[in-house]
Amino acid sequence: MTRAKQKQAEDSAKIATARSRRLKKVDTVRGDESAAPTETKVDPEGPEPAVFTQVTRPELAQYRVELGYGADVYFQKEFLSRTETQEWYDTLLVLDTYQPTLKLYGRTITQSRQIAAYSTGPMNMKYSGAEIDVHHPFPPALEAMRLRVQADLGITFNHVLLNRYDDGSVYIGRHSDTKDNGVVVSVSLGAERTFIMSPRLPAKNARVGVAVPASEAGALAKRKNVKWQLTSGSLLVMQGSTQEFWKHEIPREAGVKAGRISLTFRQLS
Repeated sequence: MTRAKQKQAEDSAKIATARSRRLKKVDTVRGDESAAPTETKVDPEGPEPAVFTQVTRPELAQYRVELGYGADVYFQKEFLSRTETQEWYDTLLVLDTYQPTLKLYGRTITQSRQIAAYSTGPMNMKYSGAEIDVHHPFPPALEAMRLRVQADLGITFNHVLLNRYDDGSVYIGRHSDTKDNGVVVSVSLGAERTFIMSPRLPAKNARVGVAVPASEAGALAKRKNVKWQLTSGSLLVMQGSTQEFWKHEIPREAGVKAGRISLTFRQLS
């Protein structure tokens, strides 16, 4: 058995063992059955919405990715150590996840990724028009990671989406997050995957109310697709007007046999 297949078998065994234990323990912290939000609404009986800000720490500048007009993106390759990365991956691998059913272009499809989502307080969400029930509060492991990310970046988050990519056949298509997602931070654990950012056309930007100065037309036209590897233990930050001017995706990769977990932290109000 190759090392990749052995690792995949070990991951499957961990998931099966953990699920078996959860059936025997009523008080086990349960994962969430929800998806990435397109609309959010904080429960009126919950706490007051937090005031969110963007990452402004000077030390982040060394990790800036130069993409071109409209992008405010940073990538820190070694946010976590190799030991920390493996420990977090093994811990989060056993959380309950599920594959949501979505409606896209009039068709009902099952998403390829296993997901789990949490918020710090009551929150209603919609994903591709479907109501999503979000669990709260964060389970201990995810709360620890939230605090770690917040301490490093100097801002707060009230939502996390866990995406589980069991192998290279699992992907996320080209998209932009909604305008509500001012700052999006993603931590990668496990298998290395390719990340691609693609320019959004000005005509589409106009639909979301973003005006492009005539003086910037040349810079806008020169932008090209950019890709890099999301290594295990890395940190990705997208903020500012990135979502209005860029799309991103993780494509299928037949050669990837091991699993990956991403934790995407957001500021939702």
